[in-house]
Amino acid sequence: MSAVVKTTYKECSTCFRIYESRNQYEDTTDYVGVISTGKYSDRDLELRNCVCGSTLATHCEEEKKDAWPSPVKRVK
Repeated sequence: MSAVVKTTYKECSTCFRIYESRNQYEDTTDYVGVISTGKYSDRDLELRNCVCGSTLATHCEEEKKDAWPSPVKRVK
């Protein structure tokens, strides 16, 4: 009998919400922007806000760079 292994794409360190896939992560978080890591890493970081308000970072997927939405600008 084999055990069922549940995969996790990303977990919020504040509220511990689990995002099981990249698609679920993108569908349920708000896009913030991208941080260029320059000489410290070979990939940039994409920032998204969890439903609890914490900002989460993941490595950018190169093929999606052209499809990134513009960050939301809030008007005061």
